[in-house]
Amino acid sequence: MPWSFKATIAMFVVFAAGALLIGFACFESGWQALGHFAWGLLTAGVGLVGGLLFAIVCAATQPAWRRQSLFAGGLALLLLAGLVLFARSA
Repeated sequence: MPWSFKATIAMFVVFAAGALLIGFACFESGWQALGHFAWGLLTAGVGLVGGLLFAIVCAATQPAWRRQSLFAGGLALLLLAGLVLFARSA
């Protein structure tokens, strides 16, 4: 498995950590909830954009892993679109 695909998977773990912070924000109130929500959105966004960039690098440099990296990139784009819609509605 190439390093760029491993980095893509690691960025999805960063996204999961951001989603967990957003989940914690749902159970709190006041400024602490707003802080957890903001840090969660930032962390999740960085994880998804980083995962997308590493998936593009993997697709461009590793022909054997092109299908898996394009799937990971598409998944990152869909999750990023969902995160943007969630942030706009909150």
